[in-house]
This record gives sequence, structure tokens and C-alpha cells, in this order.
Amino acid sequence: MENKLSKIALMFAGVFGAISVGFGAMGAHFLKEKLPLEELLHIETGAKYQMYMALFLLGFSIINQFYNPIVAKTILYFAIIGSVLFSFSLYLLSFNLFLNLPKLPIVLSTPLGGILMILAWFFVFFGVFFSQKKSI
Repeated sequence: MENKLSKIALMFAGVFGAISVGFGAMGAHFLKEKLPLEELLHIETGAKYQMYMALFLLGFSIINQFYNPIVAKTILYFAIIGSVLFSFSLYLLSFNLFLNLPKLPIVLSTPLGGILMILAWFFVFFGVFFSQKKSI
């Protein structure tokens, strides 16, 4: 039986992994001479946490069937939205030297994304207590 949540998790895991490697490589090589150290560290942090969430989503694609469907969707959405807000806000902060975007919305997105990623992990743990199946 096809599991829609697994497919979504795998798709985002692949995209997040590719973007993470791409931004990490750009920061380590191409942008090394073009951006200040603080901005390069933003890229490194964004890429690192985006890769963590790509791996999280890979694992989640396997175990989500053991969770209550509402809990599983919550975990998936928190992980995806949290990763996008957290990592992409850091990427935007790094490139804001060139883009001149308003800084406040970007800066506020970072902790909100981090909180959603943390909540996704908590739901993985607490979701066990609300699972429909008896064993994981």
C-alpha cells in the first residue's frame, strides 16, 4: 500500500539534501572570497541544519506508518516548514548584502523555523504515546 506521507517526506528529503550540499559547497568555495566570515557561517549553519532535516525526513519516511495520521502529518509539516524557515532565512541573511531585503522578517523567521524543527522532534517522541499500532 502506498503511503503518501512517505512519498512527501522522501521528496523533501531529496530536495533539502541537494540544496544543503549546493549551498554548503557554494559557501566553502565560490563565496569564500565574496562574503564576510559571519555571512559564510550563516550559510554553513543553514546547510548543516537543512541536511539534518533531510536525514530526519528520510527516517520519518520509514517510521511514519506507526503514528496516528494527525501526529504524522504534524511531524511532517513542522519538519518541512521549520527547515524552510530556518535554513532559507539564514541563506537570505547571507545574501542580503546583495539583495537589500527588509531584515526583520528574515531574522524573525530563523527562530520560528528552529522552534518548528524542535517541535517535530518532540512529536516523534510524544507521538509514540498516541500511536494506533502497538509496536514500532
